[in-house]
Amino acid sequence: VKMPRNLYQAGCQHTLFDAGCGLNPATFAVAGSVSGSPSRTGFTTSLGQPMGHFDLGAIRFDSGVLSGLKRTVKRWDGAALTLLNPLPTAPAINDAFTVWPGCDRLKATCESAKFNNVVNFKGYPFVPVPETAL
Repeated sequence: VKMPRNLYQAGCQHTLFDAGCGLNPATFAVAGSVSGSPSRTGFTTSLGQPMGHFDLGAIRFDSGVLSGLKRTVKRWDGAALTLLNPLPTAPAINDAFTVWPGCDRLKATCESAKFNNVVNFKGYPFVPVPETAL
């Protein structure tokens, strides 16, 4: 059993798309395909979301040799997805995938148009950070 049950920290204690978060992952899923420069650590694609939208998110390959494989997205720069961990092999051009946005667990992200879910935010951003006496 984790003790104490609730931590008083600035970041949200929920995991994105869990019961406490209350968001449905199907609502945020975005379908795409590999369009160029495939490597084991990333590739370019033509998704319309702004830079950073998929940072810390997840990707699942839906076709090709990597079908069914999931990885964490490290970075979305508006044209290319970079993965946190390398793939066993590079995807092929036109391989289909589904990608979900990531959450940095900050109140500003929860309030933004990206999630608009501040009612389920379980963090304490206004509690002062611990200090040490010198």
